[in-house]
Amino acid sequence: MMTPMSMLELSNEAKDDILRYVSEFSGVPVDALLSKTRHSANASAWRSLAYLILRESGCTYQRIGDYFAGRGSSTILLGCKRARAMVDNDELSKVAWGNLLNKAKQIMNHNNKQERTTGNA
Repeated sequence: MMTPMSMLELSNEAKDDILRYVSEFSGVPVDALLSKTRHSANASAWRSLAYLILRESGCTYQRIGDYFAGRGSSTILLGCKRARAMVDNDELSKVAWGNLLNKAKQIMNHNNKQERTTGNA
């Protein structure tokens, strides 16, 4: 896991940084990542982000769903399963996933250092 703090407990600035990175990485606007739209290009991006949160924070499916415009826990469960299958079965996806995970860790670590420096931890 990244840190004891989950992504959903990060500062708004850190969340925004991760969302912006996923948006740039996927080409999907931030507002589309967090909306309930069913467009297939958006779905792959939010699935990846949901899987990242699940894997690195251990949050419940319901809590992750609440973060994504109130999606239900079963939607998040299925999305995470699809993202994991994509990562497990495709070499290009494994590389892309590794890059996404590393960037998210950098952002979270940077956020934690800033909080310790300013005394907000």
